[in-house]
Amino acid sequence: MSELPRRTLGRTGLNVTTLGYGAMELRGAPSGPAVVDAAAEKVLYAVLDAGINFIDTSQKMRLTIFL
Repeated sequence: MSELPRRTLGRTGLNVTTLGYGAMELRGAPSGPAVVDAAAEKVLYAVLDAGINFIDTSQKMRLTIFL
């Protein structure tokens, strides 16, 4: 498997993958269905194993899509 492309994140100097994972729904209710910790851990490890190192945990994603 080839490496995912990476870019520098703004002025932070962090080198992140261009493909990120939106993890907001892993927190479960009230925004989404309840998520068992073991299931969330399994998903996050799969994301990391795939080489993704940019994980977005923002709760405001839905609002910014429409701005």
